[in-house]
Amino acid sequence: MDFQPQPNGYQPNPNYSYNMNQAPQRNYMDKRSTGLATASIALGIVSTVTFCCLYAALPCGALAIILGLLSRGGEMTFSTTGKIGIVLGIIGLVLTIALYTFVIVMMFTNADFINQMSNGNTADYNELMRQFNEMNQMYQ
Repeated sequence: MDFQPQPNGYQPNPNYSYNMNQAPQRNYMDKRSTGLATASIALGIVSTVTFCCLYAALPCGALAIILGLLSRGGEMTFSTTGKIGIVLGIIGLVLTIALYTFVIVMMFTNADFINQMSNGNTADYNELMRQFNEMNQMYQ
């Protein structure tokens, strides 16, 4: 191959072979984070399993959603593990909110509960201590 100077001053690189039939190869680096997606799925599982424990399920579910969204990186699509983590986090949050909403609604719509609270017929401290002491003496 003979490289002649071009009229515009461009000099072709003699070490590069020009093949018009082959597409240029680019090294593509995936920007999605597998670590964040894995953490998202783990927190989503914890949130779903412990939905009856308010203090564990709410933060884990919220963090699962956040980490699942952050695992996308700069890409336009999510990885499969990121999607699963987001879905599990949403399921855990929905179950937790539904359970505690149901409990609160049942507490305030139950007539017996309202009557006990308004009459002050709750177990007092002395009665509870007497029962505790009786139980304690039985097992000694």
